[in-house]
Amino acid sequence: MYEEEAELLKKVTDWLEPQRRDGIKVLRICDRYAKGYSDLFINVRGQFVVAELKDNTGTASQHQKDFIEEMVACGAIGGVCRTVAEVADLVDQAKRRRSDWT
Repeated sequence: MYEEEAELLKKVTDWLEPQRRDGIKVLRICDRYAKGYSDLFINVRGQFVVAELKDNTGTASQHQKDFIEEMVACGAIGGVCRTVAEVADLVDQAKRRRSDWT
């Protein structure tokens, strides 16, 4: 767990960067007009993942929970993550789901 969300964000993006060669691309979308967007949008070989990052004391807002729920209802994988390992679990779920398609 991390005391600062910014530190977790850095660790996660550092972990994801070398995986670009493996068909994984991460996007960070900041929209000051829309509430609830997840911190990271991750494309895992065509499978959409949303990850809301929180430090060890943070909690997801209702807007953030609703956004994740809406994305999952549309076929994405998503969740609130406090560690790099939890983001890795979402990416692994996407890889497994993607391999089921082929």
